[in-house]
Amino acid sequence: MLLTQEQLLSCLHGSLKPHITPLGMEPRRFTDSQFAYRTTEGQFSRMRAPVGVSFDFNSNATFLEFEYHLTYIHCRNWVGFDCYVNGNLCHRFYEEPITQQEGKVRFEFATSDEKHIAVYFPISVPLAVKKLTLSPHATLTPSPKKPKQVLMFGDSILQGMNARFSSLCLPVLLSQHWNCDILPQAMGGGSFDEHVIDENLPYTPDVIVIMFGCNDWYTFAKTNEEITENARAFAEKLDALYPDIPRYFISPIWSATWQKSRREGMCPYGEVHDYIQKGIASMKNTTLLRGFDLCPHHSSFLADGVHPNELGFQYYANQIAKAIQL
Repeated sequence: MLLTQEQLLSCLHGSLKPHITPLGMEPRRFTDSQFAYRTTEGQFSRMRAPVGVSFDFNSNATFLEFEYHLTYIHCRNWVGFDCYVNGNLCHRFYEEPITQQEGKVRFEFATSDEKHIAVYFPISVPLAVKKLTLSPHATLTPSPKKPKQVLMFGDSILQGMNARFSSLCLPVLLSQHWNCDILPQAMGGGSFDEHVIDENLPYTPDVIVIMFGCNDWYTFAKTNEEITENARAFAEKLDALYPDIPRYFISPIWSATWQKSRREGMCPYGEVHDYIQKGIASMKNTTLLRGFDLCPHHSSFLADGVHPNELGFQYYANQIAKAIQL
């Protein structure tokens, strides 16, 4: 049973209105105006990657298959789809390194019983999908909108770099913990920049979570005080747009490389939290969580000394879910 475009859209979660092209349906987490603000291929690649996006529905299908086509340069050389059945990871498509621009994914199911199926899209590879097909005469019931809608802003850690499993990243793990829909406006290299907030974002959040500070300290801020000022400007813009919505800022997590990466004049990495605090302390409906308290201080939980691995992301998500209860 070949799904129509309308049926595909009804099953899509974690995306704004997707782009429909001859290559298929390409999910989008950012608006056109947010894309217009960016200038480099690396930024476009990270923004177009469909982290946190899923097809989510109930069906008695005995198989599911679809085609994908890479639509832009990829910032990591692997592509994967995770398939959950009744809340359990049951199937996985994975290729590393990427050897082709297009391919077909097929997942087979052991029974024709009615079941909940969720297919999670890749973290770091922009792509379009088409020809999603279920077994003949299969039922299809799109999963309803979740009780809560969460908007998240962040950098490569929120985006899930360098997780190989597309479902073991913060947007997916937290959506499962909180039983919510999440729009993750995460981009590798992101920092406190009020201009990335779209005043006309077609999404109505119940909660907002902001996870910046890492790249501010490592690269962009010229002084510690600039971190404070940029965090303040970001918080003030959110306050103007969402005055009654709870907003949670999370400062950077521990890094195994911070000592050798510390630039002259910048504070110790663990003190970035304090400079963010100075910028947002006066904001109502705003809470700052210390990232250093939410992750282990051990390189075994990191993929490269900075980004969590799958174990690290699961630990981090558990701690965030305890600290922020929806």
